[in-house]
Order: sequence, then C-alpha cells, then structure tokens
Amino acid sequence: MKSGWLEIELRSELTTATGDTLNGLVDVDIAHVHGVPVIPAKRLKGALLEVGKELVDWGLLKARDLYAVFGKAGLDVSSPLQIHDAHLYQIPDGSSTQVVEHVPELLRQLRESEWQEQEVLEAFTDLHTRTAIDEQDGSAKEGNLRTVRAVNKGIVLRSYIELDEEVNFEVLENTLQMCVKGLRHLGLASTRGSGEVRCKLTSLTSPEKAFIQSGTAAMKELGNGRVELPFHLELEQPLVIAGRKGLADRSEEWIPGSTLLGVFAELYIREYQCGQQAHEDERFSRIFLRGGVSFGYALPLVGGRVFAPSAAMWQQQKNANDGFDLMRGSEPSDTVLRNLDGMVHMALPTSHTEQAKPTLYKYKVRKQVRMHHARASNRAIGRALGEKQSADAQKQGIPLQQDSANRGQLFQYEAIEAGQQFYGVLQGRREDVQLLVDLAAKYRNRLRMGRSRTAEYGNVHFVPRHDFCPVLLSGEPAREPSAFVALSLVTPMLLLDESGRPDPAPRWLQKQITDKLGCDVEVKAAQLRYTTLSGYNAKWRMPKPQNAALDAGTTLIVKLAPPIAAEKLEAMFWGWDTGEGNGQVRAIPLAEEQLQHAQSFSLSAVNLEESQPVEKASAHPLLIWLAKRRQDKLWVLEQQAAGVECAERTVSIFADDFKSLGLTKIQQMRLWAEAIASTDNDSQSSYETLRKQVKEIKQSQTNQACLKLIQPCENKSSVFIQSYLRALELKARGRK
Repeated sequence: MKSGWLEIELRSELTTATGDTLNGLVDVDIAHVHGVPVIPAKRLKGALLEVGKELVDWGLLKARDLYAVFGKAGLDVSSPLQIHDAHLYQIPDGSSTQVVEHVPELLRQLRESEWQEQEVLEAFTDLHTRTAIDEQDGSAKEGNLRTVRAVNKGIVLRSYIELDEEVNFEVLENTLQMCVKGLRHLGLASTRGSGEVRCKLTSLTSPEKAFIQSGTAAMKELGNGRVELPFHLELEQPLVIAGRKGLADRSEEWIPGSTLLGVFAELYIREYQCGQQAHEDERFSRIFLRGGVSFGYALPLVGGRVFAPSAAMWQQQKNANDGFDLMRGSEPSDTVLRNLDGMVHMALPTSHTEQAKPTLYKYKVRKQVRMHHARASNRAIGRALGEKQSADAQKQGIPLQQDSANRGQLFQYEAIEAGQQFYGVLQGRREDVQLLVDLAAKYRNRLRMGRSRTAEYGNVHFVPRHDFCPVLLSGEPAREPSAFVALSLVTPMLLLDESGRPDPAPRWLQKQITDKLGCDVEVKAAQLRYTTLSGYNAKWRMPKPQNAALDAGTTLIVKLAPPIAAEKLEAMFWGWDTGEGNGQVRAIPLAEEQLQHAQSFSLSAVNLEESQPVEKASAHPLLIWLAKRRQDKLWVLEQQAAGVECAERTVSIFADDFKSLGLTKIQQMRLWAEAIASTDNDSQSSYETLRKQVKEIKQSQTNQACLKLIQPCENKSSVFIQSYLRALELKARGRK
C-alpha cells in the first residue's frame, strides 16, 4: 500500500452542505468538526469519479482503468483507493501562512476546551445571502432569501490518500493523478463562482518498514492447545455497523465477531491469493469456516472497564438512581423495578462494610449521523432527483428516469463516532491466532471494516494486548469451584436441538455444559431475552438464514454438581457459530447464603473524556492562533466602542465646528482614514498622515474645523480613527 496527500486550495469560497441549519441564522451550514471545516471523503471521491467519467467520455482515460481505481457496484472486492476527510492544512494570515499539523490532537483539545463551535467557525468562514429571482417581474421570490455559510478562499485543506499496490499500480496512480488535475469545482453554487479549487496530489510512497514489523503476541493458555489473545480496536474514522435489520436500522453499539471474521478472511485471501477457491484451502477453512478461531465481539472500552449489555437480572428502581441485583435474591416487595438497557459495567466495592455497595456504570456509545447523496445517472442534472419530478425539472424539460436507481437518492448513515476504543478476544490454536496477528501487522495493524470503508468510514487500528480486561463485572474470573453460578450472556447465543434446528431453549446449553465439563447442570432461575441472528454471505451475495437465538443479557442461575470454577465456563464460547463471537458468557459465582435477598447497587453515567484521561499536552499552535485572534477581535471592539464614545463628546464640545462642516467633508475624512489604513501598516502614524491630508484643504475655515474634529484621534489606532469618523458621519446624517 502506498499513500500520499491530496492538497485542495480554495480559489473561491466553498460550501460543503450537510443538510444542517442554525435556526434563524444559517439556512445552509457546512461540514465541520467542532468548528474546524472539513470536506467529507465521500464528496471528494464522488467528485473525482465524476471528473474521471468526463475524461473517459473525452477519450483521455479508459473506463476499465477508472473503475479499477474507484471500484464499481457489484464487484467481489472493494476499491483499492481509500480517501480520508480533508482537514485544514494552511490558513492565510496576512503576509504569513498558518500551517496546521496533528489534526487529531487539535480536535481532541477543542472538544475538551471552552471553545464554542460557532466561535471557531467564524475564524474560517463567512456568511453569504442569496435569493432567487421571479422570472415574471424580475423581483426577488418570496420566501427564497437564505443565508449560506462558506469557507473562506485562500485556505488549503488536505486529505490522506491510500492506494493498494496492485499489479498495474502505475496505471492506477496515473489515472488518479489525471482525475485530481481535472478537479476544478466542489460544493454548492459551482456554476456561480463558488467552490473553485486547485488540487495537487503528492507522490504516493510506501510506509516505513518499522510500521509493518510484527512480534509474538502474549497469549493466555486455555488448555487443550487453545489460547486467548485480547485486543483493542481504536476507531480512526467513524464506523458504520449495520443494525440487525440492516442499514435502515440504528447502528450497533459494538463490533460483531462476524465483522472481524470477514475482515481477517479478506486479508488472508489477499495475502495468499486464494481468490474464489479460498474454501479449498485447509487452513482457511479451519480458521474461518469451521470456527477454528472464535472472533469475540469488540465491546466498548472506557477507563479500563469493558461495557456489555446489561444482565437481565440487573434492574433499576423506578424514578431512582439505584437498582437491585436479582441474581442474589427475589425482587423487593415494596419496590417497582424496570429493565436496564444499554451498555453497563458493575464495579464491586473495595471495602466489605455493610454500607458499601456496588456501582453500575452506564455508557452510551457516541454516534453521529451524516447525510449523503447519490447523483442521477444523467450527469447533466448534477443532483439527486428523488422519487417525483419537481416543477422546476418539468420546466427545464428534464426527463424523469424510469429506473429509481438512475434517479439518485438522498440518504444518511448512522455511525459510531471516531476516537472510541473497543475490547475483544481471539480464541483458537496458538499458530492460528499468531497467523492473524501477523496478517494484521503486514497491513500496519490498520483494518478496514463496516460499510463505505473506502471513503470517510471504517479505518480501525488493531492493537494486540497482553493485559486482560474484565467484561461486564470488575475482577478476574473466579478460580475456586462454585456450586451456584450466574451465567450472563455477553453476546447472543445460538442453540440447536438434536435435529440441528435453532431452538433458544436453555436445556441445550445445559446439555452442552454437561458434555464438555462432565457435571450435572440444574437451572434454578432464568431471565431470557430473544433475538434473531442473520447476516450476509459476501461470496454468494445472499442473506444468511434467520435463526432464533438467546440475546445478550440473558441470565441463568445454575447449580453445578460437582462445583465448577467460573474461569472454566468463561474459557470457551458456548452454543454454535462461535467463530462469529456468539456464546460468550460472564460467569459470576454465588454463595448459597447469598441467594436470599437481592443486593442493591447505585447507578452512575460514564463520560468518555472523564474516563479516559490523557497526558497533559502543550496547547496546539492553532489554538494559540485562535486565542490571539480572539484577543485581536476584542481589542478591535474596544477601540470601536472608544471611538463612538469619543465622537459623542466631540459633537458636544465642538458643536459649531461640527455643524459648519456638514456631511460631505466628514465623509471625505472617513474615506481618507480608510485608505490610509489599507496602505499603512503602522497604526500610530495614521493620525499624522490624516492630518497632512486635512491641511491640504484650501478653505481656511473648513481646514481649521476639520483639524479640531480630528484632534481627539492623536496617538490613537487606525481602528479608533475609522470608528470615530464613522460615528461623526452618522451624527451628521441625523442618526445615532
């Protein structure tokens, strides 16, 4: 893989609309991250593809080379090109240029600072007003006046570009370079002067060798030749994980094991060039098809705690911030309880006094919604037509495309926000798990997963770890045998009956535990949740069968004879389809005397920034620049206010001289002051230059009156002088 930078210089103002508005102030807002303008990667990729199509029509490119770079719907493999969002790179600042480096650190500091989005936006953007003209009478159409935000011209943004090294890499790189050179417009109103850009792609180079070295990962022995390896996933970009009902559903709050399995299977096929015959490879079949390696779900990791769906027997007291653990007893008679939803982690008290009780932390995975659109197949239209033809389209004679796919569409993705961490485990034979670690290392431990992963979404940093984090409940799994154990499902569990048909009945789990651990299992209590497991087979391009299963959070209180250590129950995934991470459990040992009364706990919400403290870093240079700009702006406001106040006093002191001059001469002095300020950088000399101009007035009485009026401006800044004369001009016009 080779990478480089796509630099985008704005030759005119740019509006990358997102569909967002600022009620009453801005009708069309731009894409930004905490006030820092960005150009979404999908916009860039779409614009480059449109240029490539034009070049194909002109005979300057071959269609097969264009689609080899950008990909095409229906292909077995994704595009070799990956484009990241374009962020600020260079900001013109008078005669100098402010260079912006380390953008992730900048965004982190902005989130944690007191800077408001609108204040940051004002430093890089302006507001423009537009309207539409009525063709009948030439006046402005009613209800069409709108305010549009645009990024200032002169700013340079840049996007990180990656291109996989294919057999014909030079052809792909040349194709991409031609598309970049041909890109001249972005955003809205490109036919009216906005969005003019000049793009440059730096040479694509290979990463440093140090980034692709791998080592032996630290693994935990599970017995029977199997090991367990924990890993972290750090989201470098937003991640689109379709809900259980597809993209139309809300995004998941975890990363399913099937997603990880598919990512590593793609790396294996690419590395060993298996192609369509991958299933004939014995090692591939063992690891990915027969469940040789269990790819555990990646769960949210915050402050050293791994959050998982709440156990069904952990319930919250209605209208209170407390709850009860029903694993240890029946529901209190005088309390109304309700189910707990979302991701939780219970921390046990450090002291064992009667007053000490556990704390149940709740965490809501941060998500974001981004709007996107696909243009109509007729490139002359340049927008999505939707299901119905608009009145304007009928007037312009634009034909309605019969096929809905050709009309384009507006759509949105809900994604897991970048910057969050997830924790999971891999279980399998040591050589198989080590193979997966080596595969990831060859790609610098950077994986692509989820939807739309070639632009804007899906970049994830895979980090093999040696430290094991407790899931759902603090503390290591108990090693002492226990007769009573609470089994809480961390992930869904698929159970099959004797005929191999899905049957989410706990008795099949009982039978499996008996067969593998050689103990009798009796279910004393159960709180069951149900779900449907499905998916998509990329090879056959067909949905997988829908199977009824026990959902995460299902809780079983079981009695084991002879007693079994909780560690043994957690050392394997139960049920079927364990290769996709199904059947992970958290085993909580219970003493028989604890099964009489429900244990209470307190609830606490977790904030990501507070739970993941980072080392104190020096202020980012752009924040220093913004702070200086804020100070300069406040100074200007102070000078303007002082100028207006001084003008009020001058009018009362030199009332006769003010009346004798009238509007024209005062307006002339203001224009002189503005001209001096635009050419003279020395504010202190502005008064002397203005005074020389006034002395050249030939009429003596007017000359003296003007000198008296500008006398308060001595040793004042040019901003003060302009504000002072502007206030005098308004007074002369009879305004306040």
